[in-house]
Amino acid sequence: MPLAPRRLPLNAPERLAALRKFQLTDPAPHPAFERLAQLAQNALGAPVCLVSMVDDQAQYFKAAIGLGGDAARTRKTPLSHSFCQHVVSSARPLIVEDARINPLVRANLAVRDLSVIAYLGVPILSPEGIVLGSFCVIDSHPRLWQQHEIDLLLELSRSVTQELVAQENSAAPASPPPDRGPLPTPAALACLDNEVVEECRQLPGRDGRTLLADVAQIYLSLEPARLTQLTALAQSGDLPSCASIAHIMAGSCASLGAQHAQALLLGMEKAAKAGDLTRVREHLAQLPPAMEQVRLAAATILETPALTRALPTQ
Repeated sequence: MPLAPRRLPLNAPERLAALRKFQLTDPAPHPAFERLAQLAQNALGAPVCLVSMVDDQAQYFKAAIGLGGDAARTRKTPLSHSFCQHVVSSARPLIVEDARINPLVRANLAVRDLSVIAYLGVPILSPEGIVLGSFCVIDSHPRLWQQHEIDLLLELSRSVTQELVAQENSAAPASPPPDRGPLPTPAALACLDNEVVEECRQLPGRDGRTLLADVAQIYLSLEPARLTQLTALAQSGDLPSCASIAHIMAGSCASLGAQHAQALLLGMEKAAKAGDLTRVREHLAQLPPAMEQVRLAAATILETPALTRALPTQ
């Protein structure tokens, strides 16, 4: 059962102590959080994804995918440039379609200095339910966020909490994970990159599952409808929309290590951007069997206990 967020002021001693306990105001990247952020960026097609931890002075990026400039170099910003502080102070998701006209954030300097226009952020909780920060995606253009996108971020934020639980329960949190034994290799997984599969297999997901299981579930939930949409767009000759959807789908395939399908989609995106409708349709003709291979691989992952069951915390 999901934790109920505890709403505390930014400067609440208990909240600041929780940030210190997990060393979350050290802006050094956290590998597991970076992987979750990359998954969110791939699945949602957002230019920027952050795992942002907020104290009473600044926000610190434990994962930062797609961020540029000084903020990427220092991996933090003052609260003058933070939307995430509002997620923490309200203990609720913050949904901003166009920050320039949103009364809560239109004066925030992130709009001017970091081109934060559309923002979707959900609370990141400590094992005790204290709101520590925000798992967020950002766009430099107005965007209407969908409920399934909010649900995905909520799931990924729970994975961050599970990682903190594992860290709290581990006697040696910095040590490598225990050996899980050889990777099962069902024939259906042959279309996936073993290194990507194994990395996702080692990270916690939600409800006692591995991140690999969550990635497979997200793929099965989203990609069939996207393929139908992409086919219709290619048939109608809407090349800009084809390029956009192909880019998002390529990222989703990359999250599973489906390199062949990813290459087809990136080729399709490139052709669409070049205005080459013939080439787009050539790539489209090759895509359904490649995507079907990935669908079968994702379904096989969900049916293979060794790939879906997370290691018990110690």
